Amino acid sequence: MCSKCAEKLENDFVIVRKYLQKHAGAGIKEIEEDTGVDEQNIIQFMREGRFIAEGVSGILKCDNCGISIKEGRYCEQCLYDINRTLQSVMPVTEASRVKQNTRSIKRTMYSREKPGQMGNNK
Repeated sequence: MCSKCAEKLENDFVIVRKYLQKHAGAGIKEIEEDTGVDEQNIIQFMREGRFIAEGVSGILKCDNCGISIKEGRYCEQCLYDINRTLQSVMPVTEASRVKQNTRSIKRTMYSREKPGQMGNNK
């Protein structure tokens, strides 16, 4: 895609985003008619995960299994299966083990209290 086309597409995204801020829940045809942004561009934004089709079925389908989805290219089950397949064929390196450990630490529970305040129930 050339830079002018990319800029036009990004401008279309901004137009649709502003429109949806004022007209939440609008359908694709309505958005296209009111903004002049092509339906295929709106669908592309949804595939990119930039917009979500909440309460609307059949617009996007999983590229793998064909089930109706709200955003992206794949349903959650297919993403899980693809991820599991990739993990089974990729060698585990020391760097990825460290990265996995770091991710698990970030997902632990913590208190909103400042360090040192816990246990001071006097």
